[in-house]
Amino acid sequence: ALPIYSQTTVSGTKENDCKTCEYTDWINISTPEGSEGDFEKLEYMSFSGFDVCDAPEGIQCRLVKNPSDAITQKVQCDKDIGLVCINADQIDGQCLDHEVRFLCCSSETCGAPSIPGE
Repeated sequence: ALPIYSQTTVSGTKENDCKTCEYTDWINISTPEGSEGDFEKLEYMSFSGFDVCDAPEGIQCRLVKNPSDAITQKVQCDKDIGLVCINADQIDGQCLDHEVRFLCCSSETCGAPSIPGE
């Protein structure tokens, strides 16, 4: 499995609710060079043209350059906020570039199973 920071909280559903969840594509809207850090924040996604649900139920964060490498820097990876990496918090003073994807779910009521031929 990929060493990805993940946070998922899928709330309980009623018996006849059908819940469908899927991850967005990987999104990278910020680079840490020439700024205070890397900010892949949920609130910035719609401004940048990405359609992300208002209340994601999960998030995954990974490095852009080497996605299979573990994230060793001090970062915040939170489904309600997104990813935040502050250059000043890092040992070498520079965040690496990260990307995120959010888990978006929709619920709908499931009808009674249909019986063929009726």
